Amino acid sequence: MKIFRPFSQRHIISLLFFFFLISYAKLHAQSKWEYGLGLGINFSKIDYVDIAQTGQIIIGNDQSYNILSSIKSRIAYKVSNKLKFNANLDVNLLGTKAKFSDYAVRGIFLEVTPSIEYKLSTKFSIFAGPSYNYTAKLSHKIIDNYLSITDDVPNRWIIGISGGISYLVKHNISLNLRFSQQVNQVHQQILVDVNGDPAGSNRGRLHFFQMSFMYLK
Repeated sequence: MKIFRPFSQRHIISLLFFFFLISYAKLHAQSKWEYGLGLGINFSKIDYVDIAQTGQIIIGNDQSYNILSSIKSRIAYKVSNKLKFNANLDVNLLGTKAKFSDYAVRGIFLEVTPSIEYKLSTKFSIFAGPSYNYTAKLSHKIIDNYLSITDDVPNRWIIGISGGISYLVKHNISLNLRFSQQVNQVHQQILVDVNGDPAGSNRGRLHFFQMSFMYLK
């Protein structure tokens, strides 16, 4: 089986450093630019479709939300007092887990989310835009009485939509609630049982809710 090398910590740190070099330059070039850092909590889940089954083995859709974390960064350009364009680069830990067995899909996702933000009042804003996720490291694990599989899913881009609401807690600290739904599948697996016989297949699409705090300057 071909091994796909995930992004290393060095790659992620280099990417974030480059991102903030650009933001720093833009901020000092023009006052309409701002940048920020943040931390978030993700409530993620994979919904499975085209579920196949063989005999008594059912690859079910009994998934529950997995609570994982996020590191966030942002560049924003203020078009007016009401409107601005955001470009976010996040490192998200996302995945899903099952209630019926020791089943889990977890991974590191590098997410780029350009968005338009509209200010409703002095405290509240809404935002929406596309979502581009790169599965830098994604592992798929099933261990129960019938199946025993642990493998890495190939790195790839997945595309989705994202939107939410922002609340200005203080002058430069915001609380953000966001929903993201991926359009194309995160992964597809052809499963075999412990004897090597076909046991079905599954296909999953990821969605998640995120609560985060951002410090903007």
